[in-house]
Amino acid sequence: MPGLSVLTDALDLNAGSGYHVVLAGMERIDVRLASLSLAGEPVAAVGAHRLASTGLVDVESSRPVLYVEFRKDGKSIESVSMVGGQHPQRAG
Repeated sequence: MPGLSVLTDALDLNAGSGYHVVLAGMERIDVRLASLSLAGEPVAAVGAHRLASTGLVDVESSRPVLYVEFRKDGKSIESVSMVGGQHPQRAG
């Protein structure tokens, strides 16, 4: 059954049929553990400043970064295929 799981500072959205969307870097999570949400319903908010850092992000910037990972049956899948086959632009 589709639902939500809150993992420390990340959010695991169970979209059903083995698909999950993992989000991290939010300042606020607005859903409760195991709750259901409707398509398009806000579930979290990104803050004004970055909360985490990785080697893929300019560490000199304090701009917020939202981490998004698509998963199918517990395995990460290439997100480019989920966004129309083009690599997303990095904010500069």
